[in-house]
Amino acid sequence: MRLPWQKRGSVNLKNTPKGWILDWLGVSKSSSGIDVNKDTAISFTAVWSAVKLLSESIAGLPIQVFKREGDKKELDRENSNYNLLHSEPNPWMSSNAFHQAMAANVLLSGNAYATIHRDQTGDPKWLEIIDPQKVTVSIKNLKWYTIEGMDNKIPDRNMIHVMGLSFDGLIGKDVISICSESIGLGLAAEKFGAKFFGSGANMTGVLEYPLALSPDQRDNLAKSWDKKHAGLDNSGGTAVLEGGMKYNRIGIPPEQAQFILTRQFQVTEVARLWNIPPHMIGDLLRSTNNNIEQQSIEFVQYALMPWIKRFEQEYNRKLFRESDKGKYYVEFNVQGLLRGDAVARAEYYTKMWGIGNLSNNEIRGLENKNPVENGDKHFVPLNMIPVENIGKDEQGKTNI
Repeated sequence: MRLPWQKRGSVNLKNTPKGWILDWLGVSKSSSGIDVNKDTAISFTAVWSAVKLLSESIAGLPIQVFKREGDKKELDRENSNYNLLHSEPNPWMSSNAFHQAMAANVLLSGNAYATIHRDQTGDPKWLEIIDPQKVTVSIKNLKWYTIEGMDNKIPDRNMIHVMGLSFDGLIGKDVISICSESIGLGLAAEKFGAKFFGSGANMTGVLEYPLALSPDQRDNLAKSWDKKHAGLDNSGGTAVLEGGMKYNRIGIPPEQAQFILTRQFQVTEVARLWNIPPHMIGDLLRSTNNNIEQQSIEFVQYALMPWIKRFEQEYNRKLFRESDKGKYYVEFNVQGLLRGDAVARAEYYTKMWGIGNLSNNEIRGLENKNPVENGDKHFVPLNMIPVENIGKDEQGKTNI
């Protein structure tokens, strides 16, 4: 039994007595009649695409450790945390696999956990991902984590905890549970479409016969009709009716029930949950060649960056010694995602080079090219002078 100050993130009630009672009462289902949880939600293609897109984007970004020296910073590949985050968080996972799993957990469950295993000096040695459903968070003077099946409590400093939207700062909210109605509607539309086309799509109706039929005759007629005309393989066939028999279609055709529009809208709804431009998960209805590039940049700024900052701040809080905090820090490199097309990049580089903000080698580095000799110099236009020197000669005398 958890105490009032204990909270568990992303609890799966399905296999608990409480879950069985809720399921029996129908409370665990959405209004669409679909039981929505992490496992069913991910089967909805829009949810799968959104989570896959964000988790792969985060996992694919280079993670770097920098050392700050005054106003300058330099990449520190010798720092032990560089290899831990950039290459191998633990002996059985690559950095890409680790960060995709962590991102998928927090996107679906609202929380992602990884215990920090330290060496004898106290430095992080490897990171181990923990199932969010097995973690309980408690506050008693300090913040502690308890893992199901383990007696030892883990202090806050030894647990990477990336959380989504939270109202108390202890655990993130489970987006699947909160938005179950929207996701359930999408799943229901998908299920309806599968059943509709699986039953033959255009043969649902009533057979009308002018004479009375015995129960056996009705059963035989229905079975023979279904055998020949029902099912996807038999759809589109020609029915031959005899003895005055008529076929009356019942049911609402999908286009009249706005079936297609419903499915399109639910894709947009899922995109809204994670602030993703709809075209990035397959909805091209309102996208053009002119705005897709801008939407892709907005994806980095408004969908990806908030999650990246959560990871960066948690790593900076937990992975460095107190004496090194502020001197060393972790940063994801998103520059490549913000570059735009070749024309936009060329215009940007020209302007930055022209005011001395970027050198040739810095531009080449952004384009993933090797540096050249004497390419580190910065240039400014020769005819540019400070504003306060306007109207003065070289000796500083006023020259009107």
